[in-house]
Amino acid sequence: MTPQKCRPHTKLSTTAASLVPLGLVAVCASTDCRTRAEALEQLARESDDPAELAQILLYYTWDEPSPTKRIDMARQALRIYPDSADAWNILAEESSSPEEAMEYYRKGMEAGKKHLGRKFFRENKGLFWGILKTRPFMRAKFGYAHTLHKSGRHREAIREYKELLELNPNDNQGARYLLVLAYLELKEYGAADKLMNQTYADDISAEFNYNRLLTEYGMRGITPALKRLFRQAVHYNPHIPDFLTGKKRLPRKMPERIVVGDTTEAAAYAGDHLHLWRERPELLAWVDDRLQSR
Repeated sequence: MTPQKCRPHTKLSTTAASLVPLGLVAVCASTDCRTRAEALEQLARESDDPAELAQILLYYTWDEPSPTKRIDMARQALRIYPDSADAWNILAEESSSPEEAMEYYRKGMEAGKKHLGRKFFRENKGLFWGILKTRPFMRAKFGYAHTLHKSGRHREAIREYKELLELNPNDNQGARYLLVLAYLELKEYGAADKLMNQTYADDISAEFNYNRLLTEYGMRGITPALKRLFRQAVHYNPHIPDFLTGKKRLPRKMPERIVVGDTTEAAAYAGDHLHLWRERPELLAWVDDRLQSR
């Protein structure tokens, strides 16, 4: 049988490349999948750190365009090191249903917890993500939370988002934005207000500025404060109201690259939040009046 040919893996970040043993570079550059698998597993048997070896393999897996090969490489990483959270994350990304993705992310969290250990969690709470080895676990937890959220399991998602923020208050993953979205969908305006205006009061993103309008309206209705909040929101992105009021239509395909302050950011915000604004026709009409009077 002719050996299956794989795409050579040549892309790797400078940081990751500095960690890769020369023997592994040669193995991962191989186009023969069977040779690569056998050689990697031999390296795993000889390695003093199979966890690191599995993670390095996964750096190459992220660049693999073939879903089938990505799945094979992720499963190989699990054979090398069963507690590889990122391997489960890749399987979740390639899953065929939200339920399957959720299960893979859950296994990724369990693997990450086992890999890091309870003592590590106690000693480093609040510092996660800044410590590189926490990131596979954090990716799994974020993926699990987001999948719960998209499946309508808001309470469970909120718990996961809050735990992410406790582990990493700097919130490099953007969990706070999804947490506010979940609060607004449940009409828990007080919780959304506290998160945006106390915990992350210095966040001047367009998303928070427009969500502060939703929160103010939800708590107090049409008030003079809305005018100030609207001026502030429009200052950071003037294009969002056009998408909310229907003057501009959302693109069929959302932009992959978002530029702060322009229409790509506006489309991304409207894509995630338009349902909330449409549930509040009085507020939308108020926004439309403000646009007419500008």
